[in-house]
Amino acid sequence: MAFPDFPFDPSLPSFLHHSDVLAYLESYADHFCVREHIRGSVIKGPEHPFLDIDTPINNPL
Repeated sequence: MAFPDFPFDPSLPSFLHHSDVLAYLESYADHFCVREHIRGSVIKGPEHPFLDIDTPINNPL
């Protein structure tokens, strides 16, 4: 599951907790200076499971 040029810490277990995956992805973004290019703007809810916040709510998907 790891990126070939950025392996997981070998001390981590085979089945990672979601917090370990998040820490890995944040570390990758910082290491390769790509964090500034990442935009996280997703709202999850029962009516619109994956709705970008730039999409007006009254606009049908």
